[in-house]
Amino acid sequence: MQVQDVMARSLRTCTAKNNLAEAASLMSKGGCGALPVLDNEGRVAGIITDRDVCICVGSRDRKASEITVVEAMSTDVAICHPQDEIHIPLKTMRMRKVRRLPVVTSDGKLVGMLSVSELLLHARHDDGSRPPLSEENVMSTLRGIYVHCPPHRECA
Repeated sequence: MQVQDVMARSLRTCTAKNNLAEAASLMSKGGCGALPVLDNEGRVAGIITDRDVCICVGSRDRKASEITVVEAMSTDVAICHPQDEIHIPLKTMRMRKVRRLPVVTSDGKLVGMLSVSELLLHARHDDGSRPPLSEENVMSTLRGIYVHCPPHRECA
C-alpha cells in the first residue's frame, strides 16, 4: 500500500499572506485542523494548525485579522510522497510527533494530505494475515506521537 492509496486529495490551503482569521475560517469550512501553506508555485512553504492560530492570537494583543499566517506557521514541515510505502510516513509521524503530513511531488508541489484519521479509515484489524495497514500499525503511531518525551533526549 502506498500513500497515494489513502491520502486526502481534496484540500484547503492558504498562503503566508493570509491572515489568521482567514485561515481559521478555511479550517472551519473544510472541517480540518491544519492547512498547508503554499508559495506562489504551489510548493509547501509551511503548515499552520488550529493550535498555532489559537496560541498566536492568545499570546498577542492583536486581532486574528491583523496577524498573518507567516507569523504563526511552522516552516520545518515533515512531508511524504505519493509513492512512499505506507509504513514510511507512519515512522515519520512517530518521530516528528505530527498527525498530518503534506504529500508532495519530487519538486515540492502539494498533491494531498495524509492524516491519522485517513489512516484509521483505511486500517484493518491485524488478524495475523498481515494486511498492508493494520489498526495496530496506526495505534502504534498514535502512541509514538502522544508519548511524552523529555526535551533533553530523543524518543523513538
